[in-house]
Amino acid sequence: MKLTKVTGTFQPGGLQGLDVKRHNYDSWMGPLLHTDVNVTVTDFDESQVRVMSDISNTELKGALQQPRPEWSRVRWVNVQGLSWDVIQTLAVAYSLHPLSVEDIVHIPQRIKTDFYEDYLYTSVLLLSVDHPSNLDLDIVQTEVAAAAAAKAVRAVREAPQGGVAAPPGAAAAAGGMAAKAAAVAVQQRCSLQRTGSFAAAQVDAAAKQPHLHRLRTRLQRPGASRESKAASLHPMELLVEQASIFLFRDGTLLTMFSHEGEGLAAPILDKLKGFKTLLTDSQDASFLFNAVLDAVVDHAMPVVQVYASRIAQLETQVLLDKRPPARLTKELHLLCNDLKVLRRTLVPTQHLIHKLQATHATTDSSKHFLSPLTLVYMADVADHISTIVEDMETLAEDARDLIDLVFNTIAHHNNNSMQMLAVVSTIFLPITFLAGVFGMNFDQFFPEIHWQYGYIYFWGLCSVISVVFAAMMKRWGMFSS
Repeated sequence: MKLTKVTGTFQPGGLQGLDVKRHNYDSWMGPLLHTDVNVTVTDFDESQVRVMSDISNTELKGALQQPRPEWSRVRWVNVQGLSWDVIQTLAVAYSLHPLSVEDIVHIPQRIKTDFYEDYLYTSVLLLSVDHPSNLDLDIVQTEVAAAAAAKAVRAVREAPQGGVAAPPGAAAAAGGMAAKAAAVAVQQRCSLQRTGSFAAAQVDAAAKQPHLHRLRTRLQRPGASRESKAASLHPMELLVEQASIFLFRDGTLLTMFSHEGEGLAAPILDKLKGFKTLLTDSQDASFLFNAVLDAVVDHAMPVVQVYASRIAQLETQVLLDKRPPARLTKELHLLCNDLKVLRRTLVPTQHLIHKLQATHATTDSSKHFLSPLTLVYMADVADHISTIVEDMETLAEDARDLIDLVFNTIAHHNNNSMQMLAVVSTIFLPITFLAGVFGMNFDQFFPEIHWQYGYIYFWGLCSVISVVFAAMMKRWGMFSS
C-alpha cells in the first residue's frame, strides 16, 4: 500500500476536507490507509509523569475515554504510523477540523501551520539519513586517523627532497587516506548526540514500511551506475517522514508521524521521565510543541553532515591530485543540485517558524497558542534552521567553486602543454628553415655543401640558433610553469 493511492483518491471538484462526523469514509479510506500503529499517551506536571505506551489501534478508543488525571497539566498523545481507524478516532475525540483531517492523509503535505479556533495545526517534514554506520564512529579514532593521514602525506611530499624517491602510488594512497580521515573528522566535529534513531535495524524496518517516503537524490537515482554509487563516500538516500502536530488550548499536544518518529519522540520522553527539566517545570504544552519542532530541525543536521563530509573528501582529492579527473565535476554538480533541492525543502520550515513568531507578535494575547517562554526558545529553533539553510547554501557554493577549480587546473595543465609545444616548435622553426634551404639541389649556389667541414658547420649553426632562441625564451618566461 502506498500513500499516493490515498492522495490519488481525491477527485477535482469534490468537497474540501474529510468530515468524519457527517460522512463515513471507511469503505474507501479503510482499505487504502491501514497499518498497526503504536500510540503513547503521556500526562505530566512538574512533579510526576504517567506514560501509557504500546497502545494499539483497537485499544486507543478505550484509552482516550479514560478520565485525564486531575494533576495533569500537559497531555501528549504520540501516534507512530498512520491508519484510518486511528485517525477517525482521534478526529472525533478532539473535534478535528475536516481540513486538518484531510491534511493528515494528504501525503506528501506541504510544510505549513494553520490556526483554528481551538487548536494550532502544523505540518512538517522529518528528514533522516539512510546510512547509520557512518554517524556512529568514534571521534578520537577519526582525529587520530586524520593526523596520521596528514603525516603520511607530508612524508610522501618531503621524501624526494631528502634524496629518497617516494614509492609509486604512495601519494595517491596517502591522499586517499587523508581524504577519508578528514571527511570523517569533519563529520564527527559536527555530529549530534544521537539516541539510536539511526540504528541499522530501524532503518531496515523503515524500508519495509509503506508510510516512509524515500527522497532519492541524484547521486542515488534509479539507473545510476554501480561504479558511481561505489565511488560515493556516503549513500545519498534520505528518508522523509510526514509529521502532523496539533496544539490544543487545554494543554494537549497531538503528534502523528507517517512512519514511527521513534528517533524524535524517544529523547523527549526520556527527558520527561528523567530528572526535572524546564520541560517539566514549565508545565506548558506549547513548550513541548517547541521541543518537538526543535527535534525536527535537529534531525536535518546529519543530512548537512553527509554532504559536508562528501564535499570535504572531494576537496581533498582535488587539492592532492596534480591533475584531478574531470569526472569529479559530475558528482560535484549532482551534489550542488541535491543541496538546492534540500534547501527548497527546508526553507518552508524556516518560514513556518517565522510565521508563528510574527503571528503571536501582532495578535491579542488571549488568542495566543504559544507562551512567552516558548516564543523565547523558539527563537533558538529559528536560529538552528537558519544555520542549516545557510550551511546548505555554503556547501552548494563550495561545490561550484570546486568545479571551477577542477576545470581551471585542467586548463592550466593544458596551457602548460601547449606552451611547451610552442617552445619546441619555435626552437625548431629556424632549424627547419636551414634544413629546407640546404636541402635544395642548387650546388652552384651552395659551396658549403661540398666543403669538407660543411656537415659540422650545419650542426654548429643549428646548435647556436637553438641556444640563442632558448635563452631568449627563458628570458621572456616561456619556460615558466
